[in-house]
Amino acid sequence: MGRLILILLVVFAAPALAWFAWRWLQRPNKESQALPPLRWQEAPWMWLILIGLVLSVATVLGFGIWEQRDCHPVPTQVIDGELVPAHCD
Repeated sequence: MGRLILILLVVFAAPALAWFAWRWLQRPNKESQALPPLRWQEAPWMWLILIGLVLSVATVLGFGIWEQRDCHPVPTQVIDGELVPAHCD
């Protein structure tokens, strides 16, 4: 579950990180001032959040579609004093 949450956070943040990387790469050199300096307040936040949400939903659906369908989950158990992790039967 923790891995899924981490993946969702990365997928959600990916559009904003890509936008900031693109803006940073597009910054002018010190001689020319073609582009204004990078300001995080001027980012297209609504679009970045919307794209992040769409990608997150697609990720959740993808995990649901490609997950093992013939899996019957067996919860974590203690058998003969040993902890047996959860697995599929």
